[in-house]
Amino acid sequence: MLEGLSLKSSVSAYWNIIYLGRWGLTLVIIVYVTSHYSFQILSILFISYLYQISVLLGKPFSDPQENYWVALNEVLVDCYLYTMLALSGNSIVEQAVRINMGWTLLAIVAISFTVNFVRMIYLMGRECRSAWRKR
Repeated sequence: MLEGLSLKSSVSAYWNIIYLGRWGLTLVIIVYVTSHYSFQILSILFISYLYQISVLLGKPFSDPQENYWVALNEVLVDCYLYTMLALSGNSIVEQAVRINMGWTLLAIVAISFTVNFVRMIYLMGRECRSAWRKR
């Protein structure tokens, strides 16, 4: 559970609690605040901001790139939530605009998936190369 966490950061000592607390709060908001869409999205967005701040200021991971990757994923989550917030309000009346916002959501998910998939392939290749050299 502590693999990859920095021993220098005070945030990393509580990182598992922060991580599980974040997902627990998100789950409670999604399950119990179903009738107020905008409040639900804004609450999750606020939790995401707190999580980003704890990652960027606390630097819980020993690898600096890991801190930035987690922050990048949270920025993509924020983009998704902002688009959802625009879709949930009554401000968008035209059907064409709603369809375009839907395509924007799909694009954000595709970008997030692609970025993380390419990173996973890179990390797997790096580990395989390292294991090959040790042989």
